[in-house]
Amino acid sequence: MRPIARLLLSVVSLAPVCAAVDQPDPLPFPDMAPAVGAVLDEHYYDKSRFHPRLMVERALRWLEQSELGIDTAWVDGQVVLNLKGKRLTIEATEPQDMASAMQIIEALRAAIDGSFDAPAPRLRELAYALVSGAMSTLDPHTVLWPPEAAREWSEDNIQGQFYGIGAFLNQEEGLISIQRVMPGLPAERAGVEDGDVILAVDGEKTAGLTLEQAVRRIKGPKGTTVNLSMGRKGVANPIEIPIVRDLVKVVTIRHYRDGQVGYVRMDEFNANTAHDLFIALRELERAGPVKALVLDLRFNGGGLLDQAKLIGGFFLGRGQEVVRTTTVDGREEVYRNSAARFVTAPMLVLVSPGTASAAEIVSGALQLNERAVIAGEATFGKGSVQNIRELRDGSRLKLTIQEYLLPGGASIQDVGVMADLLLPRHAVRKNGSVDLRDLSAERERDNEFALSRRKGYDRTALAELAWLDPWLDREARRQHTIAAREFRPDREAQLAIDLMQSASAAEDWDEAAKKALAEERLRPFLLERLAKPIAARAEVESAALADTLARLPQPVRWGDATNPVPGSMSVRWSGPSEVVAGETVAFGIQVENAGDVEIGRLFAIVRADPRSPFWEEEFVVGAVPAKGSASGLLHYQIPPRVPAGEERFTIDLMQDGKREPLATCPVVVTMRPRPAPHLSLGWKVIERSGDGKLSPDEAADLVVEVINQGDGPLEAGAVWIDKENDPYVALGLSRKEIDAPIPPGASRELVFPLKVLGEAKRNGKPVPFSAERIKLSLVAAEILKEDEDSRYRADMRAAIEIPVGQPLKARRLIQPRIGFEGQTAEAGRVRLRFRISDLPDDASRPALDVVSLFLDEDKVDLQPASALEGPAEGPWIYAPRISLKPGLNQVRLLVRDDDGVVSSRALRLWGAPAAPIAPAPPVVP
Repeated sequence: MRPIARLLLSVVSLAPVCAAVDQPDPLPFPDMAPAVGAVLDEHYYDKSRFHPRLMVERALRWLEQSELGIDTAWVDGQVVLNLKGKRLTIEATEPQDMASAMQIIEALRAAIDGSFDAPAPRLRELAYALVSGAMSTLDPHTVLWPPEAAREWSEDNIQGQFYGIGAFLNQEEGLISIQRVMPGLPAERAGVEDGDVILAVDGEKTAGLTLEQAVRRIKGPKGTTVNLSMGRKGVANPIEIPIVRDLVKVVTIRHYRDGQVGYVRMDEFNANTAHDLFIALRELERAGPVKALVLDLRFNGGGLLDQAKLIGGFFLGRGQEVVRTTTVDGREEVYRNSAARFVTAPMLVLVSPGTASAAEIVSGALQLNERAVIAGEATFGKGSVQNIRELRDGSRLKLTIQEYLLPGGASIQDVGVMADLLLPRHAVRKNGSVDLRDLSAERERDNEFALSRRKGYDRTALAELAWLDPWLDREARRQHTIAAREFRPDREAQLAIDLMQSASAAEDWDEAAKKALAEERLRPFLLERLAKPIAARAEVESAALADTLARLPQPVRWGDATNPVPGSMSVRWSGPSEVVAGETVAFGIQVENAGDVEIGRLFAIVRADPRSPFWEEEFVVGAVPAKGSASGLLHYQIPPRVPAGEERFTIDLMQDGKREPLATCPVVVTMRPRPAPHLSLGWKVIERSGDGKLSPDEAADLVVEVINQGDGPLEAGAVWIDKENDPYVALGLSRKEIDAPIPPGASRELVFPLKVLGEAKRNGKPVPFSAERIKLSLVAAEILKEDEDSRYRADMRAAIEIPVGQPLKARRLIQPRIGFEGQTAEAGRVRLRFRISDLPDDASRPALDVVSLFLDEDKVDLQPASALEGPAEGPWIYAPRISLKPGLNQVRLLVRDDDGVVSSRALRLWGAPAAPIAPAPPVVP
């Protein structure tokens, strides 16, 4: 997930909103599109990015992706809406500006509202999809939050504090537990312990709640009490713990001292960050002078611009530039530090692709002011500033209003801050094998609508130190999280600390550093002083890697990085060329060295479409003797549910520390499927009174039947229940694993205790239950092994309604089956042939609703069930014709029946040969 998204998601869970019964209905907003367009017209940063036709096209795409039953076509000045077979025509002449584009979108919304058969909340979702699709063409950070999502955002998100109990919560396998109690805060004072399981909040069971829903119930006004029912290991009965809510500050900074080197990890820029950093730095100084400092921003997705300005000033001299902001017309506002610097020690700043926005301002300012050495990887590359405006229906519009520039006017937009010292990681896997390169990380430039860079930034890496990262289990990794009770820096952070320890141990360090500070050249000073420690550590890390590779079950001799003669190396695929889903295979390559010297430290990497299961997999080769050859093996488990067909990719032969391949070879592997389960669900309610009705406050059991109608067994699976945030629903448990395999044609029943409460609190007062039914979401899913690719696993999702006070009836919801019977070429296009079947859900005969066909992100066909070939009861034949694009085409067929049950079938088809897949852009030019 990209850094800014991670930040927004992490703070949403802290927002103090009320339960579902307290949320007001959204206000009407009939002219949403023109209203949003007017705000963008007035305030958006770069109006040259307004492309009216593209905005309407993406609005249509988002609409099609949001609703299976809608397809669109925009031709000859008209948009034709296909609403499950019903066609409407909307006048849509070529839009010339933002206003005319939004008028078309508003006309589409009005037509759908008036003609599409869907509940009002669903129609609102489609309206937001239209506007959001149009806005997606501006930049990745200009977004519209509907009222429900906007209510979950509050000032807490940037203030870094809220009122709660002071504990980190975690959810695994349906259980919500205390991951860590924060010292000195209400939870610890009340006796809550790490590992306690939260069974209920104020009497409401947590079964069926998401983690975010539980958090919102636990938070509340200062001085109020929340009552938690806790399960504790070794204690037979639940423990009732009342906790008085108090102020809780979000932990975003941890500090650590190793000898005379200080270390600070900072994960966010909220309203308290500068203050918290000041405190951390003072505590580091209490143990004596800090001769060198490591500032860790690897996990910092950004935050407040003002905090970035303040923190940059901690380390810079009076009058030095921290950042400047610029509008599209070129007006710049320069911010310079106005206070004396607080920290004078030489600094190393750790960064990664997770370093974004405000964290890039700080790291970039320290680099360009020659204040600190930047180490790690290139950062995310977000060089824009946003603000948030509330709209009249309670939704919120976050829009880009400025670009920020580093000192001197350099823009890091879409490139990021480059590391002076690259720290490539060699990661040891659980089985002892080694990944020589991390997977390519997502960055700003990967979004097709990212802002372009206006002014250059031309820093490049000056040194490189590859390091070995040993395997750690989950428990060992926890001590490196910022929330850990006994926090310790992780392996990369400790590497940086060790380098600074070695450099600062020199006898003349203090005097030389003081001189470099006076001359404002601490960065070149530190780079010079780090040269020897880097060289020495490189030998240690290289030896550790060689030793790890030599101890593999099939030992690899790593060798030396001798430079090969251009053209002397070659690589070829040694198979296999055909594999079956789910099996573990040993893919092989053969490397030939035609040169006169041994070439070492070789590996190969798969260059494939990012959607390929083989994307960036590696073969370790090691040393290849002169005039000789060596093999490389990749032991790989084929994803158990991978679609049948071909996988095409390229093998690049690489040398550790080099950016360009020494040789390449193309590969085609045929994937064969294996029999798979196909899941459907049944359910019934067994009430205790015997009157055949579910009454409020009556104990009952919800019996869920998992049905396997596939060709292969369901070896392991589970059922999850979500109570849709309904406080009147009490579940005894929300997740249950299937205790034995389900063979084809068989089923298994799971029992979930259920009660509908007679009353629930609303605004602190009891409100009786008055609805006619309750709603639950059921999910049955195949469980694969921890290290198996879970894409395309068998699952079934259904929304059910249980009547209250009315006769109960058992139900079955059958998921349609989709079989692919092949493809044929017809006049430059491809005809696909699918066979669709659907068993009766209850006593009625099977009935489909619609079928939708997607090619990558585009919906290319929509047909009502009545247009399919076949008898009324099925099976039905669907045979669309499509045009394949060059390279990989991801085809998805989605089928929905009359009960709203959706089934999908994925295909991976290849068009004309595509250009060779290029390696990921290097972080260093």
